[in-house]
Amino acid sequence: MGIAGITSFNDLTLAMSRFRWVHGATPFSSAWWPFLGSVGYLLLIFGLRRLKKKEGITFIFGNGIDFSQKSDTKRLFALHSTFLVALSAMIFAGTWVGVMSSFLHGADSYDLFCDPNRKLVRGVAVFWSYVFYLSKYYKFVDTVLIVLAKRPVELAHLCHRLLALWLTWAALAAELSGQWLPLLVNTLVHTLTYYYQLRSSQGYVISWKPLLAQLRMLQFGIGLGVLALWLPMHLSEPHGCSGNLWAWLFCVIGNVASFLLFAVFRKKSLKEKKGL
Repeated sequence: MGIAGITSFNDLTLAMSRFRWVHGATPFSSAWWPFLGSVGYLLLIFGLRRLKKKEGITFIFGNGIDFSQKSDTKRLFALHSTFLVALSAMIFAGTWVGVMSSFLHGADSYDLFCDPNRKLVRGVAVFWSYVFYLSKYYKFVDTVLIVLAKRPVELAHLCHRLLALWLTWAALAAELSGQWLPLLVNTLVHTLTYYYQLRSSQGYVISWKPLLAQLRMLQFGIGLGVLALWLPMHLSEPHGCSGNLWAWLFCVIGNVASFLLFAVFRKKSLKEKKGL
């Protein structure tokens, strides 16, 4: 059922239950999309940075939002964070429902990590994994707002945004099993992170900020742990687990790189906080 044919909530739930990533047919499924998205993202960010360095140039958007005014910048950050809190929570809930419903259709805990019979390559969980992938394009707005607010853009931030896009695309394109637990942890952490950003932009002091860094480290650990489990399962199965070794290797390298980038950024932040 195509999007044009969805006229009711029942149609939507039916479309989600039948959803499957089809390379070249599903919107944004071609490798050209993350490639063009990455190039466009970098060109936009570096172009905006050059413009912001020029004197006398201000950016004014709809409803009179002026990025030269700190109050307007905070208002837009708050709106952006509110949307991402809702989106992350929705993806978490949708993925959870999709995974749980798969148990009612014959899947078991082994399928969550290996899925040799490809029981989880179609359905609600895959649909929300697809929404998660699409959200990576929207999250480029994070960097745009940082540049327009004249705040420094860390190299770790740029690399993370690009890696997140390619990792989610690779997992979907290869139908890589084991992506569900990391996705659930990721969206839960993002819900809390963007809630923190929202409240901070409103002037509130959040006492549990250090917990976010610990959750991020746990997130990387779970992602790498699931990938470590996948390889022996894949090699022991006659027809392998869902996915392929190239996608698995790319995800391992990407997750290790993300972990190292975050560790470097975390160390730098702690040094600046201590005034070292």
